[in-house]
Amino acid sequence: MIGGKIWTENTKFRQSISPSIRLAATLRFLASGDSFTSLMYTCRISKQAISQFVPEVYEAIISALQKFMKMPKSTCEWVYIAENSSARWNFPNCLGSIDGKHIQTVSPAHSGIMFLNYKGFFSIVLLAVARANYVIYAGVGCQGQISDDRVFSHTMLYEKIHKGKLGIPEPKVLPGRTKPIHYVFVADDAFALSKNIIA
Repeated sequence: MIGGKIWTENTKFRQSISPSIRLAATLRFLASGDSFTSLMYTCRISKQAISQFVPEVYEAIISALQKFMKMPKSTCEWVYIAENSSARWNFPNCLGSIDGKHIQTVSPAHSGIMFLNYKGFFSIVLLAVARANYVIYAGVGCQGQISDDRVFSHTMLYEKIHKGKLGIPEPKVLPGRTKPIHYVFVADDAFALSKNIIA
């Protein structure tokens, strides 16, 4: 899927690092939080090479996965998501669920307790929005000590929701009701309530 984007040619002076090794080293870096120096010993690749290809592989992964994880761009797409939620989960006007997940990692050098979460281990936070059948948004990288709500409040998604720039449909009257009901994201009690976020 990304091999062609991260492949490099051999030269007269050196043999290139294969796409599979580049991907493996990058995934290890992202999953473990190891330093480039630590990866140098684990993967037997120079720190300079690792520091050069990790961002390239990271960008290739993001580019390749964008077609699988797309945020809706129009009101019609949001209505379609809400209709799927209603059909599958019997929850009308639901645009998706928001939650954070702590991913255990090794504390980065010189970070102190910034990555230590309330559960007592070092982590980074993955924040995701899932619709009825798959993920439509993911953000990862905040320190483990930061709450889900604070992580969310620093995302572009949060900003777009609260500035009305996400294309969320206007409230609609549901069968058996007289007042229009807002389209909403469902979250747990760690998130602040708003007209488009309920717990």
